[in-house]
Amino acid sequence: MIKKIFALSFLFFFISLSKGIAQQPVLRNYTVKDGLPNTVVYYAMQDKKGFMWFCTETGLSRFDGHTFENFGLEDGLADIENLKTYEDTKGRIWILSYNGKLCYYLNGKFYNEKNDTTIRHSSDGKFLFDAVEDASGKIWFSDKNGVIFYYNGNQVKPLEKKLSIAGNFLFLKDENGVSLLVKENPKEDGVSLFQTLKMETISPSKPIFNNQIPTLNQTLFVPGKGVIYMRDYQLFIFRNNEVTLLLNTIKDFGFEDWINTVYYDKGTKNLWIGTRDHGVLIIKNFFEGGRDYKQYLNAKVITCIKKDNEGNVWVTTQNDGIFNFPKSQINTVEVDGNDKFFYSIIALSNPTKIIGCNQSGEVYILDSNYKKLTMGSLDKDLNHLNRIMGLQPIAKDIYFLGGSKSSGIIDISTRNINKKFDNISGVKRMSLYGNNLFIASSNHLFKYSNDSLVDLPEGYKFTSLAAINNNELYVGTTTSLLKCFYSQKKFITILNDSITKVPLSDICIVGEEVWVGTHGNGIFILKNDKLILHLTKPNLTSNVCQRLVYYNKKEVWLATNKGISVIDAITKKVKYSVTSNDGLPSDDVKDVAIINNKAFLATSSGICLLQLDKFEAEAMPPNIYITSYTHKDEKAVFPKYIKYLYETGFITITYTGISFLAPSSITYQYKLDGNRWVETHEMQLPLFNLEPGKHKLQIRAKKFNSGWSNPALLTLEVEPRFWQTLWFKIIIVLLVLSIAIIYFRLRIRDIKRRENEKTIINRQIAELESKALANQMNPHFIFNSLNTIQNFILKKDKEQALNYVGNFALLIRQILNNSRNPSISLKDEIDFLERYIRLEQIRFNFSFDCSLDATDNIMEEDVAIPPMLVQPIIENAIKYGIDRREGNLEIQIKISRESDCIIAMVEDNGNGINRDTNPDKKDSAGLQVIKDRLHLMKNKNGSQGSIEITDKKSNAGDGTGTIVTLKIPII
Repeated sequence: MIKKIFALSFLFFFISLSKGIAQQPVLRNYTVKDGLPNTVVYYAMQDKKGFMWFCTETGLSRFDGHTFENFGLEDGLADIENLKTYEDTKGRIWILSYNGKLCYYLNGKFYNEKNDTTIRHSSDGKFLFDAVEDASGKIWFSDKNGVIFYYNGNQVKPLEKKLSIAGNFLFLKDENGVSLLVKENPKEDGVSLFQTLKMETISPSKPIFNNQIPTLNQTLFVPGKGVIYMRDYQLFIFRNNEVTLLLNTIKDFGFEDWINTVYYDKGTKNLWIGTRDHGVLIIKNFFEGGRDYKQYLNAKVITCIKKDNEGNVWVTTQNDGIFNFPKSQINTVEVDGNDKFFYSIIALSNPTKIIGCNQSGEVYILDSNYKKLTMGSLDKDLNHLNRIMGLQPIAKDIYFLGGSKSSGIIDISTRNINKKFDNISGVKRMSLYGNNLFIASSNHLFKYSNDSLVDLPEGYKFTSLAAINNNELYVGTTTSLLKCFYSQKKFITILNDSITKVPLSDICIVGEEVWVGTHGNGIFILKNDKLILHLTKPNLTSNVCQRLVYYNKKEVWLATNKGISVIDAITKKVKYSVTSNDGLPSDDVKDVAIINNKAFLATSSGICLLQLDKFEAEAMPPNIYITSYTHKDEKAVFPKYIKYLYETGFITITYTGISFLAPSSITYQYKLDGNRWVETHEMQLPLFNLEPGKHKLQIRAKKFNSGWSNPALLTLEVEPRFWQTLWFKIIIVLLVLSIAIIYFRLRIRDIKRRENEKTIINRQIAELESKALANQMNPHFIFNSLNTIQNFILKKDKEQALNYVGNFALLIRQILNNSRNPSISLKDEIDFLERYIRLEQIRFNFSFDCSLDATDNIMEEDVAIPPMLVQPIIENAIKYGIDRREGNLEIQIKISRESDCIIAMVEDNGNGINRDTNPDKKDSAGLQVIKDRLHLMKNKNGSQGSIEITDKKSNAGDGTGTIVTLKIPII
């Protein structure tokens, strides 16, 4: 433990902060509950990126203003206990450990002797004391026994020249950039040496100290002043090769304590002294002879103090964690008494006055210098609290105070309560319009005017109100928003509990709009009594609204139980938020008063002041970094380029905007590829199912009214699955093309084959039709017809001859016409058959009877069939029936329809074909042509036709006729 205390005494710190007469800076204290690994903190450092690093007793911690990220042995540290950090020009952060082993952090990874053998050295268990980088890039180290060694990038080498002296060495750089070494000489003569570090050798300068400094524990280089040396209770400065005593003892300030660290603030000319037991002393104008001081963190052991690039000051302690003095001008205002729970505050001009009231009924007045003045209590009996919920000026120096137990009128000039109203209790809100003061209590509305009070009880549970003229006002209740016409005692419901859902808390008139705050459901904004917007978390710091204040016709300040939200009155967007993380003494803000660019907040822990001109002047945007990429068990730190498989699904990108002044006010925007910027307050971005290829992700940040930062860039390359790769797509395209080519070639070949077959079939059909025509126009028929005509002429039967010639000519024409068409109507076919039968009856002298029967309506249907199929069958019946029949021949022709076919049945009573006696008998040429035509029709269009011949026989087995059934497909 003695070694640790000795090591801590050499860690130094600097800080700056200006003070008001009666104001205290609001300190933020970070401990284990905030994420620190330990409250014993040895050292603080801000790296070039802006992160704060803290060395603790049980690990190393990095802070971005939002989260402490802690590192231990499992992350690569050489030792769990680390005393100091140093960042070199290459961005390596060297960690000086208690066990003396070297370790550094670079690009998200820790390097120690195991994964970087070039930094291996013999430490002998001596903790590392100091580190510095010289002009050549060498990193110099010293341990607690004064052993000096350096790292040249390839190996660790000790100082070649052995020193005849031993002690503790410190490194630092002066204004000339020369590395300096200071050591204590424990020789008998007690002379201390000041030596210059040059490459690998030490060349001593002239002695500067004698026995007057037996122990030298720390140094601090002050530009333009010299090098400050600390020796126990004293301070010395070395300049122009001379030593001057700066401070003989701090007993002059009422303390007898060890000095641990000092810092000189050139801007404010204040000297900061960190002590072992009395916290921090700030001495004003020290080098100009000033000795006025302020003391902070009394009884705390200060180990290190650092100032970040925003001007915030970090103080580390041995047992109490880290304290931060925020640069933001948030200061608490001193008040008398122990009750610092303030419910209401008001700011008045001419002259400037700020009046605050607490829950004990006490009234405090702060003038332009913010000096405190206690007015006394509204109730003398302080045993029961009378919370002052609001106050309003009703005349010069006369104010109406609304309390939870009673109300009254107070004269600020005489500090007397002129009148008290015990009947006005449970006051919630007050609203002044002209000379009329409206007061909402638990279940009454009061109107105070010209010292007269009117009571309007209506049975509602009132919570808030806002007057819009001398008669009309908006009133909030536990269930709804009402519009009240006071003179008429009339109430109209504007918002009911189905919308608000929770009690209302405050009402604010913002131009032509009405803003309604609630106890748990955010803010409702109305215009012309119509709801136009509902604001809730995460835009607001909290849904519990405690006060709404319209400021400068530009902003609405929302006080909540989780801090302040400042909302742009035009865009309705939160400009920034202020919470305890930003320096508020409490997140529970009850009221707001703004005047002269200063915002006074009444909180449950006192009154605090925000200097708006300085608070909002922080125009520098925060540094933004993409800190990690995470997917399942995979993680990359500070990535610039990420490559992953498409099947990964989704990944998480974590980023941070570094600001310690007001981290909760940071707003982020991200943009993927060429899409628009998307705003968010989250610090993680999940990305789902990105398309294969390269994507560019940009993330930027802003705070307060600053501009946007330069975006942090991350390239995401999504590797496709094999079926999404270019080569696979090319193969698929080639395969599809090949299949298409093969398919079309086969198709073309098939079409050609079909065309050839069709050509052959058409040719065969043409031949068969020619044969059918030839059969119908065979010479026997023509010759016999001409003979018949000749007989009529010889018999001088001129009329019969002419009739026969006419029908014969029509029949020949029909045959020729039908032969030119692939199909004819059924009606034409029947007309042709009737004309043919009539000629044959004349020719055979009516030796046979023939009847042609067609199914009803079949003639009217639009039916087409192939020509010249039925006539050959009738011809055969006539030809063979007359030759073989002794009696009169009868032929019956029946035509009907069956589905998509025409059924033609020809029956005669001749002797039959007698196929049984002559099975090898061939069909006639006409029948064979019919069969061939039906077969070709099936091949051509798929229609199925058939011909069936049946012999009729008697009981004795003699032939009695023939039945021919022809099934003709309809075309």
